[in-house]
Amino acid sequence: MEDLEDPLQLKILLKEKFVELEHVSKEFRDFQSMSKLLEAELESELESAMVAKIEAEREIIGFKDKNIKLSLELSQKTKELSIKTKELDIKTKELQALKLSSKLKPEMLEEKKLPKAEDDLKTILKELEILKGQKSDWEKEKKSFKDKIDKLENECAEKTKDLENLVETKKDLEKNKRLLKKKAEKAESDLIVKSRDQDENAKKNKEKTQETIEKLEQNIKTLENDNEKMKFRIQTLQKDSKEMLGQYQKALKKIEILEDEVEEMWGKLQGGEKNKKVLQEMQNKRRAKTPEREHADDFRILIDKMDEKDAIFMIDTLLDSISTNANKFKSSN
Repeated sequence: MEDLEDPLQLKILLKEKFVELEHVSKEFRDFQSMSKLLEAELESELESAMVAKIEAEREIIGFKDKNIKLSLELSQKTKELSIKTKELDIKTKELQALKLSSKLKPEMLEEKKLPKAEDDLKTILKELEILKGQKSDWEKEKKSFKDKIDKLENECAEKTKDLENLVETKKDLEKNKRLLKKKAEKAESDLIVKSRDQDENAKKNKEKTQETIEKLEQNIKTLENDNEKMKFRIQTLQKDSKEMLGQYQKALKKIEILEDEVEEMWGKLQGGEKNKKVLQEMQNKRRAKTPEREHADDFRILIDKMDEKDAIFMIDTLLDSISTNANKFKSSN
């Protein structure tokens, strides 16, 4: 599981989510384009199918009307044919009756009845043939109309089925579109959450960094103040060390003067082994050059490096030593 507190990991995860969102958005845009094209094609095919269906229905209705009309005409002609057939039967019977009666009166039949009956029979037979031909034509036309109607009904059924398939396809497209939209919304939501987390972490890091910077600035300011104080103290110590060096040099001169006076006094006294021994020690000490007397500049550097209290303590110690020697000298006399 990713460490969301780590800005680098959060940045990588955020980049991955952004790439995923771009991929899903591109897929969604491509699907939208394809969906629009398919919807346009479906709408066009749907419209064409509806128009074809309406035209087929109209044509079927026209054929049905025409079929009904032809059926009525055929029925009428059939009735007329039936009447003509009955008339023909009657005429045939009359002709047969005339032929039968011609055996009794042949001259009468030949002159009056027979020619007329034969003409009527021929006429009726001719009309009967015409009606039979018309009936056959009407039957063929009726069958043709029926075939056309069946064909149109089949086409209409196919168009209806295609229409239903197109509607189902459109539903599937809408479903896929909704799924892709939800996927894109989820990816965008995840990106927003990760961005918010990154912003919050960035804000926290910025606050921590700002706090650290402020502390560093405060420490720098404190160090600068301490540095200024140290510079001032060094300057003060250098100034004090110069003064102390001057006092020390004055003290050394006083010591030399006192030593000269002591030697002079010891020279005047010149008595006692004890006094001679003390005088000899003082002369030896005087002849032994100390580092302080021999290297005054080095001693100045030593004082410069000393703390103020230490330098004062050293000078006080020297003064105490001088005072002690003087007291010893006084007490010995």
